[in-house]
Amino acid sequence: MKIHSIAIENLMVPCSNYCRYCLLSCNNDVNTEGYHKTEEFIRRIQTEMNELNINFNYYIGYCMDTPYLNDYLKLCREFNYSSADFLQLNGLRFRNLASLGEFIYNLKDNGIKLVDLTFYGTREFHDRFAGRKGDFDYLVDIIRTCNRLFVPVEISMPLFKDNLDQAEELYNFLNTLDIQRFFIFLPHSKGRGFRLENKRIDLNDYLSLPEVIKNNFTKVPVKTEAMWLEENDFPQEENRILTMVLKNNTDYLDLTAQEILDNLKEKDDYFYSKLPDNKTLAKMYGNSDSQLMYRKRDLIIKYRQLWAREHPDIPATIEEYNDFSIRF
Repeated sequence: MKIHSIAIENLMVPCSNYCRYCLLSCNNDVNTEGYHKTEEFIRRIQTEMNELNINFNYYIGYCMDTPYLNDYLKLCREFNYSSADFLQLNGLRFRNLASLGEFIYNLKDNGIKLVDLTFYGTREFHDRFAGRKGDFDYLVDIIRTCNRLFVPVEISMPLFKDNLDQAEELYNFLNTLDIQRFFIFLPHSKGRGFRLENKRIDLNDYLSLPEVIKNNFTKVPVKTEAMWLEENDFPQEENRILTMVLKNNTDYLDLTAQEILDNLKEKDDYFYSKLPDNKTLAKMYGNSDSQLMYRKRDLIIKYRQLWAREHPDIPATIEEYNDFSIRF
């Protein structure tokens, strides 16, 4: 299988939200190693990945509240990492409007050309979901500050049964502001997203949505599980992105790019060597009567998770956030 790219994620900043269904399994267990020592490591790994002719990406989490943000953005611009001109800003600590203006201006000054925010519903529901009172209004303050400083903003909204009836109201409100794009997506079951499976929308829910909401779904097709199974088109993926998440220790600092590559491949290959192919998984776990809505990729993820839970003796990288593999 072709390796599309290797990534390293540095979870160095606690998130100020406490989302009930965090798709990243956030527990705020962060890497406390000094930022600049880690940056030296990343620079060396970038050079070694270039020698191996492998695409490489580096990014931080859980949010952007690091005192080393300028250094990080400079590094991203230097090597054209994914955060060179785009940042997701949920989970920031609360700032007053003056401080928020300084923060957004600094992002713009450092080359950020697009800010992404996720809303979970209207004000009361969003705050309850995010685990922080005032979070909805704070995101609105971020949008207005970006508008004032001419930094484009896009909005995403995960859709499930609990917020189904809020989508149009949220869309109409946000369009009173200056947003570049509003898009709806169905949450996957990674991280704590598996807790949303019993809240997944079905075909009747989807058909009941206003046209303006259906028209703002992501361009990736969504269909019922029954429809996907009837098509029976579950080809094996040909590419993968492998990611190493830095643990809260210094063990990684002496690793070479080749050792990182070999370690990630070994773990990923072992799991998938035991896992049945996609069509077999669909036969094993598919429900041909199910009217629940999925993206095809997310349906396969669900089947793989079901298989992994029946085989606890097999280390299941598909269920772990540290480290992980994306196949496509």
